[in-house]
Amino acid sequence: MQDRLWGDKLWAVRAYPKGHVLFDPDNAPADLFILTKGLIKLVYVTPEGDERIKSFIADQGLFAVEDTGPAFGARTLEPSTIIRIPLPWLQQQIAENADLQRAYGQFADWVRQRKSRREQALLCDSAAERFRAMQMLEPGLLSRLSQGDIARYLGITPIAFSRIKRRLSAAG
Repeated sequence: MQDRLWGDKLWAVRAYPKGHVLFDPDNAPADLFILTKGLIKLVYVTPEGDERIKSFIADQGLFAVEDTGPAFGARTLEPSTIIRIPLPWLQQQIAENADLQRAYGQFADWVRQRKSRREQALLCDSAAERFRAMQMLEPGLLSRLSQGDIARYLGITPIAFSRIKRRLSAAG
């Protein structure tokens, strides 16, 4: 069997401009996206058309749409360089290689822990606590994001976010 995509290559490195929609929830591809440079926003869209931010991928990272669960969309927030690999091909490689299986298992555990922490924060922490945690854990990322995107990631409106920033600033 010959694995080929994009002409004679299985994968390709492509540069995307700021604001490029990599995919939307209605046409999410069965690919693994590897970000080597830039900033990506992963979003869910409500039935009313409102955007809810799932996560940000900054500078280096990977993401793919799972077969289970709702699909999300991806958009570049900065000029970005991305490698796309067909997910079925990658899954076949993992199935045939014990080292890849172990690495995938470790990565999947890391992703589950990260999702669990985000879920706990959204359900148990106040928006101000979530913002302070973001300031501590991702200080460089905050300067790269719009205030609206930060608010949506925190699960609040931009107006509520402005109030939180004002209260935190007044408190020192």
